[in-house]
Amino acid sequence: MIRKFLAGVANVDVFVGDQYVLSAKTLMDSSLTIGTTAEDVRGGQGNQLFGKYYHTSTFDLTLTDVMFNLEYLAFQTGSTIEQGTSMFENEQITITDNKGQISGVPMDIDNYGVIGWASIMGDESYQKVTFTENAGKYEFEFNAPNGTIVCVKYMSQNMNARSIKISANMIPDEVKLVMTANEFKAGTSGDMTSSSRAGVLEIIVPRFQFSGNMELAMTASGVSNSPLEGSALAVTDPDCNANAGYYAIINEVVYGEDAMTDIFGLAVDGGNDVELAAGESTTLIVYAIKKVGSPFIIDNSLLTFTSAAAGTATAGTNTGIITGVAEGETTVSVALISNPSVDTVVNVSVSGGSTVEPLTVSVPSISMLGKEASDLETGLTFTQDGTIATQINASGELRKVTGWTEFSSNPSEQNGYYLPFTVPGSKEDYEGFTGTSGTIVPFDDDMTAVVFMGESGEKKTITIKKVDGTSYSINTSAITFEA
Repeated sequence: MIRKFLAGVANVDVFVGDQYVLSAKTLMDSSLTIGTTAEDVRGGQGNQLFGKYYHTSTFDLTLTDVMFNLEYLAFQTGSTIEQGTSMFENEQITITDNKGQISGVPMDIDNYGVIGWASIMGDESYQKVTFTENAGKYEFEFNAPNGTIVCVKYMSQNMNARSIKISANMIPDEVKLVMTANEFKAGTSGDMTSSSRAGVLEIIVPRFQFSGNMELAMTASGVSNSPLEGSALAVTDPDCNANAGYYAIINEVVYGEDAMTDIFGLAVDGGNDVELAAGESTTLIVYAIKKVGSPFIIDNSLLTFTSAAAGTATAGTNTGIITGVAEGETTVSVALISNPSVDTVVNVSVSGGSTVEPLTVSVPSISMLGKEASDLETGLTFTQDGTIATQINASGELRKVTGWTEFSSNPSEQNGYYLPFTVPGSKEDYEGFTGTSGTIVPFDDDMTAVVFMGESGEKKTITIKKVDGTSYSINTSAITFEA
């Protein structure tokens, strides 16, 4: 594990419900403080310390932005930002015949009428004036020689302005915060000048409530910063654990670090004993055990599964699908591909029943949605896997098809590659196959199927399920895609 340090400020994204409302990338402070209160548990002779009771936990954030944003004020005061409001306007006009005419539309002010204030430019001695409408323009009387420049203030509606009204009974808003900070490799001198980025630290606070305190210091020689203090509120997990509340989720990605590093053991979910009937299949779920940290589910593609007796039970090499074939007992070894010495063994017991019948999958010989199989593929073949009774291996080339509107009304599925196949029997024998979305789709009456393999060509495993519970998989790893 590399040596690294956390430096600089974080970027903060703010979400309200499903809306991404703003991103703060000009912070000068993004600090967090985690705390709790401890009470000593003491008693006996000498008032001995037997333990500590912890309570009143806190997770507080202090954010300071060098930029101003009206949303910050709205969050702190629990206010709603309204578009369009009345604002004071300032105009400079010229007096003609003791009258002035403004370009805007004045409003009534506090029930005093449609008024404003005017002063000869440079005088700053404002006097109240009353506006009257004349042919769609608003005028006011002002006793001054023609050509006199006058400054006028009045209130007018501005649809480009935004407004918040701060309640005297304010309740600060609750939002979701996502903070992203940089980690750096510790250089020879331990400073950033001899270091490079090592990773990213992400702090997700699902419920963050602002403190309601905000000071905007506007001075003659300074820049007003926007302080945004607040606290995380507890989120309760939907389980039976009474202590399941949490404040934040902290994620870390260290560049170049392999999740497979430091794995020293494997554990199978449900234990290492599996019981199956002949023809029945199950998929093993395997946990990786690391020296530090919690066990995690490892993708089966990163493991190898090997059956000691394929005549009793087969094992999908990189799928973890175990299928009972005939009555008896065998073992399936599970090993980490990157380090085969990390392994475990599963005991498989198969009860009596008939052997799994192979499924014959072939290329359709009939038209499908206006296309022949030759329009979709070149040299496509399906062969039974030699060791896995329920696996069919597909090989050959899929051709690029464009504008196939008959396949789907979704434009994103009308261009790309398509795998056609057919199976024997009738549709009553099958639950269906996994289609484009991964859900089970029934076969057509003619027992043909077409699966969309992506616009750029994606190798995926297609599952075919029979009503008797048997599942077969089509392995497309050997498929190629026409350029």
